[in-house]
Amino acid sequence: MIQLVLVLSFIGSIIIGESQPWSGSKEDIAYWHETDLSFEDIDLFLDEASCHDDFKACLFALKVGLNQVDRDLDPQTGKVISYKFRTTEREFSEKLDHYQGPDPIKLLDQIIARIDKDSEKVFTAQTINGYLSYTVDPHSHIEPVNHGYDPPKEEKKLAPTGIAQALTETRLDPVTTYSDGDVSLDVEEHTIRLRQFSPKVCGKVKTAIELVNRLGWTNLFFDLRYNPGGYIREAACIASLFTGKVYVVNLKNFNGKDNYVYGTENQLYRGDITVLVNYASISSSELLAGFLQKENRAIIQGEITFGKGVFQDMTSEDLRIATMENVVYFKTSGYYFFKDQTNPHRVGIIPDVLVNYSDPDEIFREDESFHNSLPRLKYLESNFLYEFLEKIP
Repeated sequence: MIQLVLVLSFIGSIIIGESQPWSGSKEDIAYWHETDLSFEDIDLFLDEASCHDDFKACLFALKVGLNQVDRDLDPQTGKVISYKFRTTEREFSEKLDHYQGPDPIKLLDQIIARIDKDSEKVFTAQTINGYLSYTVDPHSHIEPVNHGYDPPKEEKKLAPTGIAQALTETRLDPVTTYSDGDVSLDVEEHTIRLRQFSPKVCGKVKTAIELVNRLGWTNLFFDLRYNPGGYIREAACIASLFTGKVYVVNLKNFNGKDNYVYGTENQLYRGDITVLVNYASISSSELLAGFLQKENRAIIQGEITFGKGVFQDMTSEDLRIATMENVVYFKTSGYYFFKDQTNPHRVGIIPDVLVNYSDPDEIFREDESFHNSLPRLKYLESNFLYEFLEKIP
């Protein structure tokens, strides 16, 4: 249920009564800080011609940018509102059918005048990503060039509650939760939680499993709920910790090229596994859960997952992005397929045990969320061709 907040008055599309500039979070500002993005970069995507040809794409891009400074865009009036409301890309696009607001370029100029200088880069980046989502596909996007690499502080010795430190103790201390970056271990709950598939995270999961083995566990919960995905090869590496060095997935490029991905580790854990998933288990989370399910190596428990069965590769083919300093472009390059030639795109991973963890009003998935989600496909082993089973709605 969307909770509405009263907005008192507007000038054109801009709220009055706000004396402070609009600012993003410190975390988001820091994330994009090393890039050289500026408001001028938005002009490479949103200009008079592009916004005339597809005004919805431009307005959606502005909405995504505004969300980074805790604002939103009314899809009918074009007014900037001082709260964010929950809506999918597809729902927002449909509401724009009745748009009666200002021209997107004029609106952009008004918005830029209110953005805090420190938030220029994050607003620019996410406005561009909103445009790419609407015009290319929902998963093609730009990132800072060093995205995903551990910051220097991660190279320091772990705190006493770290997983690696716990392995060196002669006995377990009273603290029952150990963590290291995106991996945490809850001893009381017999659970390893993985927040995302960041670079080198497989090594951290391996260390957690070593502690699990030291504790003598014969059953383990592996929590992938709210995990947005990440690096596929990290997912394959983690899979091998439970199965050994086996073939995990085929990355099938749009050009027809196959890239078979194998696990790189010896099997480390041989006990029972229950993988926890929900609607926000996405991409590499679905790859890992689906692989373990099809190998009969784990029970999958929870909600049907998000349904993202495509992958992205870094590319320089967009000349607009190629001119940006310290920014890289990840473009959707194909679909991934399990050994049985199935793909979870717009379907998701169906749990063995269905458990509702989330409020039904909060759930959204690939199939119903986006304006131009790539279609569900079937892989034909006989001639390596794609058959389109359904058109993009």
